[in-house]
Amino acid sequence: MDPRTIPDMPVGRIKSALAHYDVIPSPVLKALKADRRATVRALAEPTRAPRKAKSVDMLSFERKLWREGVRLIAGVDEAGRGPLAGPVCAAAVILPVDVELPGVTDSKALTHEAREALVPKIEARAVSIGVRLIDHEQIDRINIFQAAMLGMREAIVQLDPVPEHVLVDGNFAPGSRYPETAIVKGDALSLSIAAASIIAKVTRDRIMVRYDAEYPPYGFAQHKGYATPQHLAALREHGPCPIHRRSYSVVAECDGVRSPAYWLLKDAIDETQSEEELREVGVAIRDQRARITEADRDLLAQYYRRKRTEHERRRASVSPRTGSPRFEDVPPPEDEPFDVGEL
Repeated sequence: MDPRTIPDMPVGRIKSALAHYDVIPSPVLKALKADRRATVRALAEPTRAPRKAKSVDMLSFERKLWREGVRLIAGVDEAGRGPLAGPVCAAAVILPVDVELPGVTDSKALTHEAREALVPKIEARAVSIGVRLIDHEQIDRINIFQAAMLGMREAIVQLDPVPEHVLVDGNFAPGSRYPETAIVKGDALSLSIAAASIIAKVTRDRIMVRYDAEYPPYGFAQHKGYATPQHLAALREHGPCPIHRRSYSVVAECDGVRSPAYWLLKDAIDETQSEEELREVGVAIRDQRARITEADRDLLAQYYRRKRTEHERRRASVSPRTGSPRFEDVPPPEDEPFDVGEL
């Protein structure tokens, strides 16, 4: 991310770009702290005064099962739900009883170099490892959640010996034939899940580096398909490549020629912080109708409606104890500057 572009970037894009960093570079951190928007400055807060990390027993879930006589425990995780391109990768790892793997933790908390160094150590100690890729075409057919669940089930099937119990990162278990436990933030709480998260992340990253050689304009080696400013700019300029997930709205809107005015107006919608600001953008859209195509108007109308609903929900999101009306009881503003359906 170029720090000079931060003042003009929507908050959502800044968050997406920051998610790509293992450690936020100092120039980017400085630009975040100097931004005029409080929401952007807040993104720098966690790095300003980090809390002392608590000691976590990464084998607590495994030990409980070992004491019950369960020996073959599979940790399962996936990588690649968020990107706009490429596969989602699921991994399953069975570790031996009382294993020691110093440094293994949530893959997102590790640098690229640390993850790469840990892979051979995990492979050397693991009883069994299963890996499964679900490509972009299947993601588009069944949606990313179902693709991730399918990938995890198929990674588990590859394990030999088969597990007696499965520990899964997240809120949902994939529905394998074995007893399962879903653990929120499991990749930071279970050594088995953490090992699987590293295998999945490194496997997928290596694939995206190879795709970078096939589709060099998009910079896959740098962002691995995530929605960074660099990636979004390439999408706008070149349109989607064969591995992009066309069911994602950000990709779909680039699957065709968009007018320069469209991108300016869409960015303006994204950056609004209130219904009043959104109505001002609506006036601008109305005034520039002649400069945008019918397809562009349809997409802008969708984004406008979505953003308006977001602002309305925020306006109505108060504590139930106050007795304030629910979202569906709050009437829409009466002074809409135009008929969105006639954009």
